[in-house]
Amino acid sequence: MEATRYRGRLVARFLALACLSFVALPFTAPHAEEAQGAGVSAAPISALTERGAAVSVVSATVSAATVSPGAVSPATLAELRGRYNQVLHAGLHGLRSPEAPGQRIVGDNTDPWGMTWTKCTNLGIDLMATLVAEARGLLDAARAREDVREIVGILSKLDKHRGIFPENIKIRGGVLREVVAGRSRFSSLDSAWVTLALSLVQSRYDATGDVLGGEAGALIAGQDYRSFVRDDGTLGAGYYVDVATDRKVEDIAFSYRDRNSEARPLVLALVGLGQLPESAWDKTSYGWDQREGLTLAKGWHYSAFVEMTGALFFDEAQIAPRSLGKSHENYIAASSRVAQRKGHRLWGYAPACDAVNAYMEFGLDRPDAVTPYAAALLTLTGNASAVQNLAQILSLFPGNSRALPDGLDPHTGAVSCGVARLLDQGLLFLALNADVVRQLAQRTDWYPSARRRLAAMDEVMAGADSPR
Repeated sequence: MEATRYRGRLVARFLALACLSFVALPFTAPHAEEAQGAGVSAAPISALTERGAAVSVVSATVSAATVSPGAVSPATLAELRGRYNQVLHAGLHGLRSPEAPGQRIVGDNTDPWGMTWTKCTNLGIDLMATLVAEARGLLDAARAREDVREIVGILSKLDKHRGIFPENIKIRGGVLREVVAGRSRFSSLDSAWVTLALSLVQSRYDATGDVLGGEAGALIAGQDYRSFVRDDGTLGAGYYVDVATDRKVEDIAFSYRDRNSEARPLVLALVGLGQLPESAWDKTSYGWDQREGLTLAKGWHYSAFVEMTGALFFDEAQIAPRSLGKSHENYIAASSRVAQRKGHRLWGYAPACDAVNAYMEFGLDRPDAVTPYAAALLTLTGNASAVQNLAQILSLFPGNSRALPDGLDPHTGAVSCGVARLLDQGLLFLALNADVVRQLAQRTDWYPSARRRLAAMDEVMAGADSPR
């Protein structure tokens, strides 16, 4: 989470890769407005289990090829899970890096250097995907625990600042935090994705008295997110630390003030965990705008990532129907209208790469590429048109257990960017299984207060600024 996801690399890395490969590097820049400043039960949930076995594969970049979106039979989300859960989860396993033999750590992406490094966000996404895979029967409990224990162990050994995980992690030559010119970068949202994931791990294993729950909880207890809080009480984007002194030496000049962003579920979780003051939520705002003749929430580049990520963890349309629910409904309809107006056969616009952009903030205002994870996020309200759109997109790919490419031409379905990203593959898998993700979240200590704050949005939005 983005989100998540700069979420991207330094200019020097970009230039180095460009020189080495003569291709644009699809590095992961921020999925949301951070770019302005420089994302269960103790046992598997048997009632939700859909049978299948995990498959270990080696992932590779998908070659660009033209595919023809044709009519597909109407499908439900449950049917899509039955068809695609196993291969999507195998695609995530295929993104484990070969640069760290004997360690189950995921790389960032499938570009020429993408397996030599990762982001802490990716480890959080991997943790959540493992818990979901266990609940769905894709992994048995013993294998899931082994995978979770491995990731928790890696996180425990990382050099941190006040318990906060470093944004960028070097894999080649040893799993270590990235240090550039004697400094390491710490991102509030990137670390928060991991903290949220650890809270799910804690509740999952605490319920059975497993020590793994305590290990996850200890990592959270050792954190202090107040190091990100600005003088006005808002959550800052991040900072740099001098590694020799472990002192903060530079703030990233951006704070999260927009409630309609990937920060929404992360801030709610951190406030509920006592890691952030209430002001980090109270100082955010939620305003309205018009797109395609519809009223919806203002958001950075109006991407599906910004609009819908919070709905991974909460049934936001049910909890706050007059605010979040109304915006989600109209955002999905606006996405469909954009597609119709532009002659797109597929839709779902969010940060991704395409044939000419290594990374771009695609959204309603720039719908030049479709990305599969965005199409999956649009199904989080159960909208029938969005579900059929996702079915159309997933039907384009062979069931070869490779992670899906990040960018598609919205007119033809041709792969416009063959790079696969761990974050985006993970969001696709989690969105398809959001019912499990929400049940995992409901078992955490932070969920009740987060739900109350979301529900209160309808009361605040009932005034003159409410949508019409």
